[in-house]
Amino acid sequence: MTGMLQWPVAYLLTCLVEIPIVVALGRGLGWHPRRAWEAAVAAWLLQCTHPLLWLAGSLDLPRLVLAELAVIAVESIALWWWAVRRAGAPRSRATPVNALIIAFIANASSVLVGVALSAILRWADLA
Repeated sequence: MTGMLQWPVAYLLTCLVEIPIVVALGRGLGWHPRRAWEAAVAAWLLQCTHPLLWLAGSLDLPRLVLAELAVIAVESIALWWWAVRRAGAPRSRATPVNALIIAFIANASSVLVGVALSAILRWADLA
């Protein structure tokens, strides 16, 4: 895939994986925004970290792990803020922990899908 197409495809794939996870897990915790569409918009806004990570370029494994952990931290803080302010989540100790878990699950899922897809594409090129 050419460099010009790689980011939009990666971004779309990330959105397709992470947004439903964030929405479903938030709903499962009883986070109900004032308007039904707000959960999807909030989950999409979390994706603002994707182009920043992409701009960091090719990273070795330790730096990639650190970058992903930074993304998870930023996204969990934003998710916690949204959950408390807009989705009726309680202001308890559990809410930021839940936001962190959701951000971790969503990001880990998209990384795993991306790695698997890259491996499949590389294998297809060799076949």
